Amino acid sequence: MHNTPAVVINKLNKSFGENHSRIHVLRDATVSFEYGKVSMLVGQSGCGKTTLISIIGAILSPDNG
Repeated sequence: MHNTPAVVINKLNKSFGENHSRIHVLRDATVSFEYGKVSMLVGQSGCGKTTLISIIGAILSPDNG
């Protein structure tokens, strides 16, 4: 069994748009996913679930974190 998490997200930030139209989708998101465990992301529409998965899958780049 692995002692370290499979994926670690620490203080991740992502926003879309510029200036006054900027929308902050993820603010200081922190989560870890363990080897061999099933994890689910749940939340309302537009809360950042797909954005987080897209960053983990390297489809999107985070602003920082």
